[in-house]
Amino acid sequence: AIAARGSRGVPVYNAPEFLEITREIFQRLETDPTNEGFRKHGTLGIAGFYDRIGGNAYRNNQFSKVPDEKMKKLHANWFAQHLKTADLSCSPGCTIGCGHKYYIQGNESELARSYSGEKGEGPEYFSIATFGMGCDIPDLAAVTHFQRQCNFYGFDIGEIGGIIPFLMELWEKGVIDGKDTENWCGEPLSLNWGNADAVEKIMSYVGYQKNEMGKILKDGMAKAANKIMEQKDRPVHQYLITGKGGGTVHEEIRCFPVWAVNFAVSSRGCDHLKGLNMLDKAFRKDISVSWFGRPEAGHGYCPDLKGMAAAHAENYVAALNALGVCVFRTATNPQIVPLEVLSRAYFALTGIPVSPEELYHAGERIGNIEKAFNSRLGLRRTDDKLSQRWMEEPVTWGQGKGMKAADYLEQLLDEYYEYHGWDKKTSLQTAGKLKDLDMAEVAAVLDREGALS
Repeated sequence: AIAARGSRGVPVYNAPEFLEITREIFQRLETDPTNEGFRKHGTLGIAGFYDRIGGNAYRNNQFSKVPDEKMKKLHANWFAQHLKTADLSCSPGCTIGCGHKYYIQGNESELARSYSGEKGEGPEYFSIATFGMGCDIPDLAAVTHFQRQCNFYGFDIGEIGGIIPFLMELWEKGVIDGKDTENWCGEPLSLNWGNADAVEKIMSYVGYQKNEMGKILKDGMAKAANKIMEQKDRPVHQYLITGKGGGTVHEEIRCFPVWAVNFAVSSRGCDHLKGLNMLDKAFRKDISVSWFGRPEAGHGYCPDLKGMAAAHAENYVAALNALGVCVFRTATNPQIVPLEVLSRAYFALTGIPVSPEELYHAGERIGNIEKAFNSRLGLRRTDDKLSQRWMEEPVTWGQGKGMKAADYLEQLLDEYYEYHGWDKKTSLQTAGKLKDLDMAEVAAVLDREGALS
């Protein structure tokens, strides 16, 4: 890594022009129809939206629908009515402020008394999806507490919030039982669905490495599965929810192929933000036309152009991250603040002229650098994969009912690699593509190490 430190400030090349473009961007952002909901609920509102389109995953994604009576208790409206105390912004210049503060009095729900007096920064959809839906704990006071505990221990919510539903399904299926948990934990522990006490204890076992269970789980879902399989001499991988071997946000992706591709290929390991977009979840045919001149990528519940969309979104989001702008305000609706506007802002700020195409290609170079790191580590197309449940078991509810990733993933991976200009058979980069991106020195390193197509 390269770190830079300065103390003299950053000069603005054309301050009046930069302020004018800033005003234009603010005005553009105010036209976003999702503003009201995002300002009120932040990412918590995604739970209700996904409930309508079939995007939530229940009980370790065995099911694609949370029962309605439980969904009401996990809805953003419940949080706003019972726990929210204030809006919160992660940046003083934010135009939306999608965070929240909370306070638990202790009488809001059945589990709330256990967390009475707790306050802090409110939960995100990620926490609802893993603990609320994944573990079947329809109690936002508990979910909010568990997110707080993840921050306390330094846990990745995708991993710990994926491991616990995985264990609960193993318990449900009879793969592990009370004898196993007593041997591993040193105390009796039931892993029934909805057991909030079990979630609390497992977090402490892993966080403090105080017993055998903590040691089994400490390296993440995939390695935990291998250890359990060795001890029980029974296959368990069919119960994992992973992409590229890593845990992720728990949501139904099998009927949204562009997300399925992103989860399989992300250089950071099953990362839902690497290629953030709303093409097929929000049915954005206009974005598809803007990107490809065709509307198909915006069609819901089908694989059309979804490999291309995943690749394009990766390059676009990398450029946004390099610019330092919020991806939730830009990547989810690229029509509102296109790269053309951001390129003008960049020039006014720095004095360095850059076209929208050059910004996009800067993102493409970032993606190729990340890909090169992974190729040097030995990762190939065979590593771009989804877990058995996503591949072989069908969606259970909604317009995407019956879809499974095995029906389209290999075809879309071909499309994804082709759009990036990589080799379809191995997924490795080509010297020609890297040369076109002015990355010949990267190609030389890969060639020397046998990691170039």
